[in-house]
Amino acid sequence: MFSQVLRQTTLTLSLLALISSTGCARKVILHPITDQDIFRIKQEAIVNNQAVQKDGWFISDMYLKEVVQARVEQ
Repeated sequence: MFSQVLRQTTLTLSLLALISSTGCARKVILHPITDQDIFRIKQEAIVNNQAVQKDGWFISDMYLKEVVQARVEQ
């Protein structure tokens, strides 16, 4: 009985030490997609002097740059 309690206590303390050493409270900046970031282009529309081949929904270049350049701040 005592050895089982000791084992559970050791496991609990080990998990708490692991969580605190990995730093689970890091700051993360999210970049949610808004109505201004996504738009629809119909087939044969002209974008940058090129005809679009398919209908579809697209994400703006500005949003992609924000996401690609996103970094986790510590």
